[in-house]
Amino acid sequence: MDPITLSLRDAERDAVASFNAGVLAQAQGDTETALRLWNEAWDRSRALLPAAQNLLALHLDAGNYTAADAIYTDLLLEDPFDANLWVRQAALRRRLGRFESARDGYLRAIGIHPYFRYWHDELAEIYALLGQPEAAARQRERALGLDADMVELAYDDAMVHLRAGRHSIASACAEAILEDFPAHTEARLLLVEAHGREGALTEARAAIDEALPVATPATALRLRFERARLLAGADPAAAADDLVAVLNAEPGFGRGRALAESLGLTLEASHAEVAHAAETALLSTDRLATLASGTFGGDAPRLLAPDPRLPWQLRLDHLLRQALALPSPALRPGRVALVVEPAAASTPIVIELLGLLMHPDFGLAFDPAHPRLCWLEADASAPAIGNAGWLGSPEMPQIQPHGWDATLFGLPLEAALDALQEAGGSEGFNLILFVGSGRLPDLATDAAKRLRHLPVYQMAHLGGAPGNQLQLRLSGLAPNWVDLPTS
Repeated sequence: MDPITLSLRDAERDAVASFNAGVLAQAQGDTETALRLWNEAWDRSRALLPAAQNLLALHLDAGNYTAADAIYTDLLLEDPFDANLWVRQAALRRRLGRFESARDGYLRAIGIHPYFRYWHDELAEIYALLGQPEAAARQRERALGLDADMVELAYDDAMVHLRAGRHSIASACAEAILEDFPAHTEARLLLVEAHGREGALTEARAAIDEALPVATPATALRLRFERARLLAGADPAAAADDLVAVLNAEPGFGRGRALAESLGLTLEASHAEVAHAAETALLSTDRLATLASGTFGGDAPRLLAPDPRLPWQLRLDHLLRQALALPSPALRPGRVALVVEPAAASTPIVIELLGLLMHPDFGLAFDPAHPRLCWLEADASAPAIGNAGWLGSPEMPQIQPHGWDATLFGLPLEAALDALQEAGGSEGFNLILFVGSGRLPDLATDAAKRLRHLPVYQMAHLGGAPGNQLQLRLSGLAPNWVDLPTS
């Protein structure tokens, strides 16, 4: 066996072990040990992004901006084409009074993705702080000239179709965006992915080839990397040509180096040498990146779905143990929300479900200092959410599942999401579990907008027939969506 491969596997396994031990230490209030263990995990595997995210949250909460800055140096070495990271770096550098660094971060981000109006507005503010009113005025004019709000909504819709497996519709949406904004790289890559999932390799490659002649230097590198990924199996020689060009420009690009190694390319310098050289270059030009807040939003980690052959009780046990192993964004034990359609058909499921949730392993029993199990009864026949509160609290009305009506009225999804956001606040929930028929009384057209402001790692639906309305509405929007049919 190849000893290098074994070594990498051992490092990956040890990294995961350190990360999990750090989660347990943090849950027990031992922040110092958690910090040490997450540092170990991150040092062993740059693929373990949750370790870096947890370290950042700790450092930023404690005001250790230099340490957070170092973590983001590593992250940018892994992916220098992440526009959001450059913007977050700029936000922190502005707060620190490092306005030139903030300017460079916004310029890098806008060079990758120029269609967010508020990035131009924030850059204008930076120019004003630097005493450059003419540059500030130019940026404000560019912001006013952007007319991309509807395009961004169209892009969100395209992503929903892509996640739901409606690849031809996703392609059509992306092509419509590119007609008006041919340099919209995100839409371009969505089109490439949609073609790729359909097995249309020729069309996917053509979509990239068409964009390269008019691409900026930054977006051209990103497109060439994506073309290398696309061609790695079918045309490794062409993939290698693209990778060489990308790595010459960004020698510390971790994802690019990993792909090069998978193709058997010989890299002239070691990982450590290239990383050191790239880090020095970043430091010398003040192009470090960091995060301005510890929320997770769309950065929820990818969680494994349970084995569909198991009974629903064991699948739910899997979801709970996995989701609750992660700390909340406030680095406290994670919380669970139940959104129940109060119908007689749900009664036996809810009674068994509550017994499972009260197992001591999950630690969800009521704690006035940090309640962890939220309950919502949401019935479409009522004008407002019914019983709601933290289970076990003195304020929580008594739950009476044996008295529920036999009629299935469906779930008022938008009202439920609003109530969850109000209850969860900035900490949100590690798991939101919907229980009921899965019927929706309306199309819940603003569900996507509400989900953007609801921190959550995973959503699941217990009960209901496959293909129900709730599943169809949320499976393409919610992070780590899981269906748990009970029959």
